[in-house]
Amino acid sequence: MWLKGDTHLHTTASDGVLSREELLDACKKRGLDFVMVTDHNRHGVGEKSFYHKGMLVIPGEEVTQNGYGHMNIWGTGIPTMNGERPAGPEVYYDMAQKAHDAGATVSINHPFDKKFSWTVDLENFPADSYEIWNTVMHGDNMRAIDWWHGELLKGRRLPVVGGSDYHRDYAHITRLLAVPVTYVNAEENTEEAVLKAIREGRVFIANSPKSGQLMLTCGDKTIGDTVELAPDTAITLTVSKLKAGMRVEVFNNDELVYYHKAKVGAPHTAVLRDCKPGFVRAQIRYDYPALGKAIYKKAIAKIFPPDAGLPVPSFAWALTNPIWLTEKEETR
Repeated sequence: MWLKGDTHLHTTASDGVLSREELLDACKKRGLDFVMVTDHNRHGVGEKSFYHKGMLVIPGEEVTQNGYGHMNIWGTGIPTMNGERPAGPEVYYDMAQKAHDAGATVSINHPFDKKFSWTVDLENFPADSYEIWNTVMHGDNMRAIDWWHGELLKGRRLPVVGGSDYHRDYAHITRLLAVPVTYVNAEENTEEAVLKAIREGRVFIANSPKSGQLMLTCGDKTIGDTVELAPDTAITLTVSKLKAGMRVEVFNNDELVYYHKAKVGAPHTAVLRDCKPGFVRAQIRYDYPALGKAIYKKAIAKIFPPDAGLPVPSFAWALTNPIWLTEKEETR
């Protein structure tokens, strides 16, 4: 079953503005099936998973020290920094080992964020997933997506997630909770099943809970699965909701094999054939209108002045982890 959730949240236990109960109530109102509360260097919701009004709450912690990077750990029995910041890179390795020993899951957060980038060892760190979409879509996320695609082309199977990194809203205008939202294809709504699905890459990310779904299927196989190619192999793309001007893109390895620009807001489907061994993944992209570009440039000039003069890029609205494709083994 496809479940929607937020993997990166903060409460007043660290630097969020909502208490545990306030945050969980807000997540429930957003229609989430699961959440991971990840206060900085401490447990914000206890050490065991529980259900809040039917919504799964998975304990987490964001191990953070500026200059090294930020790392989420999720699951019952996770280690804690007890409010202390890691003194060096070796602490991240130690925390990851302790998390894995406890059966927990480790994810590197916003690795290309200019202020809080990951500097420990992006290539070889023992992470189970990577948060390539952090909060409202922006240029650093697009750099992370490009890096991830390059790693896929090397044959690396790197599951990716999104996380709102929610701390607060601003001026009663923004609605940043569950932006983005992470969908996981789990056997049931339990900690074990949700985290297993993430580690296996059974995930797609969308801009918000109201953005609709982006799906790839091949018979009874779907995102995160491996398909053995045959002459009649067909992969179905399904988009439940599009806005006019949005662009649907499907990649088979480094080749753009399908492109559709929506003229009106509507669902969309397509069937892809003759794919090559490797992977297939899909994404939806869009451009800000003139006013949106002006607001974005103003925000960038304030947050990170060196980027103030750069063009506003096209942004992702949704993206999938891959379906993996292998050649059919010869029978003897």
